[in-house]
Amino acid sequence: DFPYIGRVPAAGKGVRAIEAEIRNRLAEKKLLLNPVVNVDVKAFRSQIVYVLGAVTRGGAIRIAGNATLMSVLAEAGFNTKSGSVITITRWPKGTTVNGPAANAPNAETLRVNRKDIEFGSAQSVLLQHGDTINVPEAEKYTITGYVRSPNVYELDGEVTILQALAIAGGVTEQGAQNRIEIQRQGQSKPIKNVKLTDLVNPGDIITVPRKRI
Repeated sequence: DFPYIGRVPAAGKGVRAIEAEIRNRLAEKKLLLNPVVNVDVKAFRSQIVYVLGAVTRGGAIRIAGNATLMSVLAEAGFNTKSGSVITITRWPKGTTVNGPAANAPNAETLRVNRKDIEFGSAQSVLLQHGDTINVPEAEKYTITGYVRSPNVYELDGEVTILQALAIAGGVTEQGAQNRIEIQRQGQSKPIKNVKLTDLVNPGDIITVPRKRI
């Protein structure tokens, strides 16, 4: 209710739209000359999002107003060593939110690159009530055989075989760089004739054999 102009519908509108409605009505009745109207939100409806996966404090998190993905991940204890793509599952438009969106039929899925979060460019990703945010564990690969530091390494973005070998300290004098094999998930036989420019896949086991005598 507003003096002189009565009830102003506010449902489904943002504060700027409500300000414009009140201003226009006052101007139409010629009650004020160039009226200035400011609308503030006194209290936000309680909203909840759900954070799952590689965070310190996962679970349900209450949000108020224009909460962003970055602010919620900061509250949940986001680790920049997580997987490269964070997913947001969202209830479809026009449906009633009933718990985590991960349970919603025909849910929408948004994907955000971890690099965008690290560099601050994901600040514009706004969250909605019921959103389910999944932060995957970091993708990894393994290098074995004749390299200086055989180990399990985190796959950070696109990594070539040559880069992976460098991360592992390089091939030793006994190693046969021209006969590298890769055991890849979903394939029963090792991949041979590997090129140094080939990309490493999550879960790859890269083996550098010994040179033939």
